[in-house]
Amino acid sequence: LTIRTQRWRESFDKETMFFRGRDNSGAFLKPFDQYMWVGPSKYTEGGPWQYRFYVPFDGPGLREMYEAARPAGHGEPSRLCTVLHDAMTSVPAFHLDPAFHEAAEMAINCFGQYAHNNQPSHHILYMFAHGGCGAAGQKYIQHTLATLYGEFGYSGDEDNGEMSSWYVLSALGLYALAPGSGEYQIGAPPLFPRMVVRRQGGKDLIVERSAELRSEQLNAALGTEYLVADRALWNGEELDLRVSAANVQYRQLLAGGTLSFA
Repeated sequence: LTIRTQRWRESFDKETMFFRGRDNSGAFLKPFDQYMWVGPSKYTEGGPWQYRFYVPFDGPGLREMYEAARPAGHGEPSRLCTVLHDAMTSVPAFHLDPAFHEAAEMAINCFGQYAHNNQPSHHILYMFAHGGCGAAGQKYIQHTLATLYGEFGYSGDEDNGEMSSWYVLSALGLYALAPGSGEYQIGAPPLFPRMVVRRQGGKDLIVERSAELRSEQLNAALGTEYLVADRALWNGEELDLRVSAANVQYRQLLAGGTLSFA
């Protein structure tokens, strides 16, 4: 099974830097349209952009694959970070006739090619950390919490409570990026200065943020500022959030403790 999980590499096209379907001969399907959803393009409820980072169980491998395809220059962000930034700031275009609601909701409710309205995109903001640009991911997570949820409801499908679960976990500063791994990835500073998960018969889980966290603009086009943490402390153990993803074991969270963003 471990070997099979690495076969995602066979679907990555180094020339276009997208995951693509293949025909019966093993060749990538042509013509290729980066905005074409479903149908002959072989994507489900999305298109090439929504599946461009769909390796939540192997973030380091995805970063390595992008660098092999087009190495970043000296002093530049990793190629994975550059492509993630492009996804957030691209035109929310899609080619699909007739359009179904997942595509329309992305264009109307979301930003760039980040289709938070549907499940295939929900891991994407947590991939920034695997590219070494965790601060950008933290800001986009907070931007999503602030703009894609509200009195209007949800930005799209609330399938089996999944959309709400994303909100609750992300507001806590944690996310199960690879369910079944036994780990929760540390995300953005919590929504409130101090949040407590009380467990009956167990020790509380406390998530807090320092009052001294700095604020940074989301990007050049959207000047909104959000909090950024360079490190987190899990029961006093320091975790660096700047260069790679940091995780806490699920069993540790169950035992209770304090996660501090500093």
